[in-house]
Amino acid sequence: MTFGHSVFDSFGADTDVFNWEIFGYEFCLDDTLKSNKGGHKEEHINDCEGGDGHKYSIIKKKACKDRSGPKRKDGEHYFQLTHKKPCEPCATEDADCECYDGWERVGGNGGKTNHRGYKGSDTTAEANALNNIREAAINDGMQWKGCMDANASNYDEDAVCPDPANVCVCNEGYIMGDDGTCEEVAEVVTTDDGSTDDTSTDDGITTHGELNLHHPPPGPPAEPSKLPLIIGLGVLGVVAFTMMGKKKE
Repeated sequence: MTFGHSVFDSFGADTDVFNWEIFGYEFCLDDTLKSNKGGHKEEHINDCEGGDGHKYSIIKKKACKDRSGPKRKDGEHYFQLTHKKPCEPCATEDADCECYDGWERVGGNGGKTNHRGYKGSDTTAEANALNNIREAAINDGMQWKGCMDANASNYDEDAVCPDPANVCVCNEGYIMGDDGTCEEVAEVVTTDDGSTDDTSTDDGITTHGELNLHHPPPGPPAEPSKLPLIIGLGVLGVVAFTMMGKKKE
């Protein structure tokens, strides 16, 4: 008798529940990979506008010899999609009820879809397999969430509503606006005197993004010159003095 993963070394095994091998045959109670062994699990609930509340779960698994379903190579990795819908929880005495923990599986094979396997060390094949199982879920009615801003580097054309956990990252030349969308940054122009400003129009209005601000006056208005007043008073004085001399004659 030889042992692979036994009850004694279950904490070091790849899967969540211990597996063991007897006479060359491996028994697996669970083939879901642990998170610290390269496992992957994600859940998506259709709670966007118009959503039906269905839940889609994607789990990464590692095949072992006694698993049911399509034949897989020992140690082969694959992703499994499970589709469930909300339901009224079963009464404990109702053996025919299929609603467990408020969720009922949808479709055949217990609501599960298994993607074709790949070698666990092939990261490219793993990424492709994950994308394919996500596409299968979307085609089955899953509402995909993500960045919906076309001016963001992480824009996702498949997203039907925003994902709070996946904030949009604006492309170069754009900045996040107050409304949560990427806005184009205003072009800055360097003038001849070395100062910088946004593009100005002929009417003295400078455009800053979407705001039009009038140029402020350069400073307080200059006081009027007193020289004309002094000259005027002098002329009046000469004229008055001349007229007084003529009266004495």
